[in-house]
Formats: sequence, C-alpha cells, structure tokens
Amino acid sequence: RAVIVYQASISKIIKKNTYLDSSGYILLYEPSHPLANKSAGTVAEHRSVAYSKYGPGPLVCFWCGTDIEWVTFDRKMKCVVDHLNDVKTDNSDGNVVTSCSSCNISSHTSITKSNVSNCSPYSYI
Repeated sequence: RAVIVYQASISKIIKKNTYLDSSGYILLYEPSHPLANKSAGTVAEHRSVAYSKYGPGPLVCFWCGTDIEWVTFDRKMKCVVDHLNDVKTDNSDGNVVTSCSSCNISSHTSITKSNVSNCSPYSYI
C-alpha cells in the first residue's frame, strides 16, 4: 500500500523507517515529529533537519528575510525548506535553509544556485 506524501508515493525503501518518494525526497517514519504527516507518520528528511537546525520559530526566509512559520503537513505550509545545491537527497545541515514560497519558486527559476555565493541571503543574526 503506497503512502501519499507531497502528491507522491513511496517508491523505494532505503533502510528501516527511511524511504525515497517518487519525487526524489527522503522520508522518515517519525509519527511524533511536529511536522509529520499525521496519517502516514512520515516527515520529509529535509524538513526534519531544518526543524532541528532552526527550531519551532520564529523563522525568516533565508533569501529575503520575510517572517515565515512552520505549519504542520496537514495544513497549508508557510515555510518551505530549500536545498542550496538543488540535490534533494543532500539533507545536510549546511544545505537546507528556510524559504518563503515566493523565494523558493524564484530560486528555482531565476537564481542560479551554483552561484549562491553571489546572492545576499538574509542573516539570522
């Protein structure tokens, strides 16, 4: 039985409680995680890593500094987690940042992430 997550289904079991969905994202079976899909008990690994890195909030967009917030999977999300190098499976602490949906879309279309050092990301300081 496939579990629907991000409009995609689990396509591969990587190891116990770790899956690859059909969109290429790693999912973790962590039903108690604050951002978990309550019906499936899964959370995208990049969201779990970013939640550990930034905490429950308040948050700001890495790119523009807009105030954003976590919203559980079961409701509309306000915080998008962005992969700086565009590698969906590279969920290392230094590669995931919080983003507003506008900047996340823009970063995939107009910002060349290979030139991310040329951008002026907002600082959490």
